[in-house]
Amino acid sequence: MKILLAIDGSECSLSGVRYLIKHRGMFGADSTLTLLYVDTPFLERAQTVLGTLGVQQAHEANAGAAFLEATRLLEHAGIAHETVMKV
Repeated sequence: MKILLAIDGSECSLSGVRYLIKHRGMFGADSTLTLLYVDTPFLERAQTVLGTLGVQQAHEANAGAAFLEATRLLEHAGIAHETVMKV
């Protein structure tokens, strides 16, 4: 089973992670888990000021902050996962 869980760093999204950890037996041993974070695009003016690299770094920082606790919980539980960021 493929599981896609949207993450934004909020307590609600972490509740989803905790649910998966608690009920991991329901999903089967061959399940794959992907955490997805979707960041809002920057306004054109901000993109001009930050530049391409600055925008990319800002999106990566936002994703890192959103994934931090979810990743910690999953690693502590020994659950393999991947993370994906989209803008």
